Amino acid sequence: MPIVNSRKDIVVGLVVVGLLAILLYRIAPYFQVFNVQAGDRAPSFDLRTHGGDGLALSDYTGKWVLLNFWATYCKPCVDEMPSLNRLHKELKDQGLVVVGISIDEDPETYSQFVARVGIEFPVSFRQACVSQNR
Repeated sequence: MPIVNSRKDIVVGLVVVGLLAILLYRIAPYFQVFNVQAGDRAPSFDLRTHGGDGLALSDYTGKWVLLNFWATYCKPCVDEMPSLNRLHKELKDQGLVVVGISIDEDPETYSQFVARVGIEFPVSFRQACVSQNR
């Protein structure tokens, strides 16, 4: 029994393979993994904060940085915001920097949440990434 029965099967197969190749090409950047080990420096990046200021990871050289990736649709993320605010207030003078990066899809939902909750540490919307320095 032949695997390919007709010219139509070949065309359909090529279209499927082509679509898979395009899909893999489009999603490949999301699977980028940094080879970072304990004690290594984190890859730097530049962001715009909610207030519009520039923020680069390199700005905090020599400090402890807690990067918090969160979203408004994540209940545990929402629940931890008051604790992160307190942590920021209590330890910022001792060298701890809390930086929040929202992975929300909708910038308006993000902005409303930040205003409503009163987040006091620097936060950025994921699409406000200016550059990634390696």
